[in-house]
Amino acid sequence: ASQRVAARADAAESAARDRLAKIQADQKRRVQGLAKEQERWKESAQLVESHAEDVDRALGVIHSALESGMDWEALERLVSVEQDNENPIALLIHQLVLEKDEVVLALPDMDNWDTEADPNAPPPIQNVT
Repeated sequence: ASQRVAARADAAESAARDRLAKIQADQKRRVQGLAKEQERWKESAQLVESHAEDVDRALGVIHSALESGMDWEALERLVSVEQDNENPIALLIHQLVLEKDEVVLALPDMDNWDTEADPNAPPPIQNVT
């Protein structure tokens, strides 16, 4: 009888250790995911700061259009026309996300531009919400 009790106690302890190990592994994965997300947000913030003037202009144009009563669909058409005309501010607007009230800007990432690999290659573009 005492062997069965000891065996059950060992099994319970082993199961508890396994659960603890799974929880620790899950927590580690979550922390790593949060660290990666934090790094992406930091990079996005740096990109927005380095293009602050253009970001302000793009957002200003969007806000002005919406405040004047223009709806999102008309604004999308306007942005498309201005992009076709190669308006540099309009070209920064990657997407208008109506359902979230968000604007996704395509900003050139000058800090990670490898001109040595291909001197004629344009800078990489990062989409920032």
